[in-house]
Amino acid sequence: MSRVAVEAAESASAALLARFRPPAGAPLELNYKDPGDVVTDADLAADRAIAQVLESRGAPGNLLSEESSIDKGDSRLTWLIDPLCGTLPFSSGLPHWGVNVALSIGDELEIGVVALPPSNEILSAVRGRGAYVNDVRLESQEPPGAPRNIAISFDADGRSLTPAKRALSGVFERLYGFASAAYPLGQLLQGRLHGAVFNDLNVHTAASVVIARELGVRVTDENGTDVMWASDSPSKYLVFAWPRTHEAMMESLRSLATEPGG
Repeated sequence: MSRVAVEAAESASAALLARFRPPAGAPLELNYKDPGDVVTDADLAADRAIAQVLESRGAPGNLLSEESSIDKGDSRLTWLIDPLCGTLPFSSGLPHWGVNVALSIGDELEIGVVALPPSNEILSAVRGRGAYVNDVRLESQEPPGAPRNIAISFDADGRSLTPAKRALSGVFERLYGFASAAYPLGQLLQGRLHGAVFNDLNVHTAASVVIARELGVRVTDENGTDVMWASDSPSKYLVFAWPRTHEAMMESLRSLATEPGG
């Protein structure tokens, strides 16, 4: 089913590129699910493209998407989809966006595909079988030098990562903000960023978890505990980091627990 997941991401990528930086006569149709949480006709087209590929290939499992859901009564297999991860940069003509397709079987994340259409990169992994970029084996490559480049996600639902940003800024030289998970994680997984922080494990980040684990990138909560897809344990942050960076990030984030409201 990994090939089907890649095909689904490719189909969504084609639909999105067809609407990226549209001409003046055919602007994106913008709607708001919640204040600050925009959805475009491109999001919906990409969502349909993924669902159509999965349906046409006879892929079993429920579909849980950022934009829709289909319950096929399969309690073990679920496709976890974010058809356009980074709607805000996409709608502004910025290339910081991507497509996430993952498959969970029971409590385990088994397949992950992250497509970055503007750079023509598709990262993929099957649990226990290594990671690939454009069908070439992706080697574990932690960025050289002292850990310094960290990505921080901006979420539309209003949950603030400001405390994490404040804690990390005292240790790391550069903090980059993105309104996307796929884009910065695609960079991290290719050895271009040292770490990243998000609010939680969801359809935005599930695909990257599979790839990260194949590369030896740590994926934990703010206490350093490995995360599980079906875990009910509450956590404040989801941390991706290369090993040398991870402990320094943990020290910074643990300090938040001693702050009022931490």
